[in-house]
Amino acid sequence: MLEVRNIVKAYEGKPLLRGISFSVAQGETICLLGASGSGKSTLLRMIAGLENPERGSILFNNIDLAQTPSHLRDFGLVFQDYGLFPHLNIFDNIAFGLKMRNIPLKQ
Repeated sequence: MLEVRNIVKAYEGKPLLRGISFSVAQGETICLLGASGSGKSTLLRMIAGLENPERGSILFNNIDLAQTPSHLRDFGLVFQDYGLFPHLNIFDNIAFGLKMRNIPLKQ
């Protein structure tokens, strides 16, 4: 289970995320909705380990991820612009993480 507990983050000295908390159970799908600039991407970047919260914690299966580097977290995100691999097609971009884990393509 993913748990986000009381996350606080400011941007350019102004509060952005103020005490954000939620949990996501195994197999559950959620959606983050909000206006542009409301902190959705910032929150996802924190879960993936690309940014750090000023306060609060992010836990996965009751393990605090604060000291876990981004490449070991098992979380990722796809950027809105060409932030990943512009030389790959859609399938190859999506399949990249699976290929890195040597997960075979189902026939």
